[in-house]
Amino acid sequence: MAERAIKEPLDYITTIATLLHDVSEDVILDKFKNKKDWLDYIEKYFQQTQKGKLIREIIEGVTQVKLPKNKLLRKEIKESPLGKFFFAVAEKGGMKSKNHTQMEVRVINSKDEESILKTLYNLELSLKSALKSPDHLRIILVKLLDIWSNFNSPDYISQVKKLRVFVAKSLAYYFGWDALGNGEEC
Repeated sequence: MAERAIKEPLDYITTIATLLHDVSEDVILDKFKNKKDWLDYIEKYFQQTQKGKLIREIIEGVTQVKLPKNKLLRKEIKESPLGKFFFAVAEKGGMKSKNHTQMEVRVINSKDEESILKTLYNLELSLKSALKSPDHLRIILVKLLDIWSNFNSPDYISQVKKLRVFVAKSLAYYFGWDALGNGEEC
């Protein structure tokens, strides 16, 4: 992902957020015991550029949030237009095309359903954060790079991850960032 972030014509704020967005979730040191400690440090470190708060907010906008156990919220997510789309694609394995008119319907197990709900919940939070200001639109770019990087990891790629990439590629195409759709690796 670091190579991809450097190759793309991104400004320094987006590049920094791209390179540091996983640190707050994945790295534990004596001085930094949790996500908040890391975010405080990142904001303070880049304060001299007068963009420390913005960098922190971009990282927070990309960072995964735990899906609440609230059943009503989960139902709302599942029945939203985006939720209906995600679940339909997951159940049918993709979209109909000229070459594939018959699609195999599959049952979504509880693990996949939980993953789809979490993905939708975090996508909605990221989009809301991205719409705060024009500067916050960088959240979408960092999120797309993160999804693309995860997709290219050697780990097993489940149908849910493939669905996330499909959505990321569609958003990337919409924003004119075609490199995600042409098979390039991160």
